[in-house]
Amino acid sequence: MRDRRPACTILVAALVHACAWQAALAIDGLTGTEAATQQPLFVIGVPAPLLDGVHRAIVERFGLAALSGSVRADDAHALDDATGKGVRTVVALGRDACAVMMTVRPDQRTLCALLYADAFDALDCDGGCEHVEAIVMDQPPERQARVATRLFPALERFGVLRETAFASTVPGIEWRTFDPQRRLSAQITDLLALVDALIVEPRAGLYPPRNLRTVLLTAYGRDKPIIGYGPDWVRAGALVSAWSTPADVLGDVRDILSVRPDTAPPPPVRLHVPHRFHVADNPAVARSLGLRRRPFDIEGRSFTDRDFLP
Repeated sequence: MRDRRPACTILVAALVHACAWQAALAIDGLTGTEAATQQPLFVIGVPAPLLDGVHRAIVERFGLAALSGSVRADDAHALDDATGKGVRTVVALGRDACAVMMTVRPDQRTLCALLYADAFDALDCDGGCEHVEAIVMDQPPERQARVATRLFPALERFGVLRETAFASTVPGIEWRTFDPQRRLSAQITDLLALVDALIVEPRAGLYPPRNLRTVLLTAYGRDKPIIGYGPDWVRAGALVSAWSTPADVLGDVRDILSVRPDTAPPPPVRLHVPHRFHVADNPAVARSLGLRRRPFDIEGRSFTDRDFLP
């Protein structure tokens, strides 16, 4: 990925969000000087269509200086120069950036973000695992269930299909292990017989893009909705989804870095789920399934789990 626009174009566009960042610092009780002492190096390796949103999020959460000091994951010279200046923490945005840091600087303390758990788990940290952690984009199934029930009270029981065995006793969620010897549609049908909706997770091996149509048709053929994992799923026909924007995730990054000393090692738990999230729903799907939606404003709002407690 290479952004071919002049740097000044990117910075001018990002200036629009600089005031919002300053306001966020004031709300959080951080001054510009205090924020600067916590400034990480951003290494950016996201697909080109996401670049503008990521640039805006960096400015909103960390300021214009953080964006101007960032480097591209595919610029080996700039990356080597930047990481050789005694940087204590690198925030690697996207799978490619995380992979580069694991390969080029395995001993560098790195916080990866803007990637799914599947993508992170597939990376080879080559002995540097103790220096790397990640905030993944995956939303906990419990969160998806709470969001769906708050908006659509008729939904009380949810099904989750996973590729590997696991143990969980979360009330209201039926967990099943995927059997590769059986058709996906047959297993979804069995699970839907027990629940009100199916929660689809970002598992590339289980729900690749080619299976989207199969999943939706199987569910809606039985008058059951799908709880997706992002706005693309909702636009395609899922009923509702909790999902995190780049600004949500970078807000979480700022929170983590602001309370953790630079010299502290990463915690034992290497994967963190997002704290902040947005919600999208599909009114047309709700109408077709006869589901009554509770009045609840979600447009453009960022939430935390506290907003959906009973």
